Amino acid sequence: MNPVLDRISARVQTIPLTDMDALWRSNHARIHPVLSEADVTEAEVIIGFKLPPLLRDIYQSIGNGGFGPGNGLLGLRGGHADDQKPDVVSHYLHDSKRFCLGGWKPQHLRLCHWGCAIYSLLNCTDGSVLAYDPNLGGKGPYGGDLVLHARSLDEFFLRWVDGEDLWKTMPFTGEPRIGYLERGETGE
Repeated sequence: MNPVLDRISARVQTIPLTDMDALWRSNHARIHPVLSEADVTEAEVIIGFKLPPLLRDIYQSIGNGGFGPGNGLLGLRGGHADDQKPDVVSHYLHDSKRFCLGGWKPQHLRLCHWGCAIYSLLNCTDGSVLAYDPNLGGKGPYGGDLVLHARSLDEFFLRWVDGEDLWKTMPFTGEPRIGYLERGETGE
């Protein structure tokens, strides 16, 4: 195991398993069974690209979602679900059809749901974690604001493991609000 995976594994042995369980003082979350290498590979074939190593390791060593930031890490296939779609693969297939721009298919996977259609997305191209809120009317390819929340998946999970309230650090509040930048634009 790598040190980040070890710390996540240790954290999920405690209650509450998710931020929302902590907020509501409940214990509704549960860790879903781990996936096999074949399960992960099958999902990668369906979405058309490889998952980052840490995410593969989480699904194969800790569980298929149900723990972590927000309402918990979404399951890859058949694991932890939200109220919109049953898993990460279903979300990706829906998003890639709905939001494909001129043949450009973003490699963004929904990691966790925060409620009100707000998600943390993993950018599988560069490994960053993005905060997505369709309720703010941004001009990004998903019809909402899409902004950097963590420079890497490691950073995102380590901040959660260390007790940071990632909801409170969502970059949607305060001025200026910076929406998604189209490819080639600069943020000034």
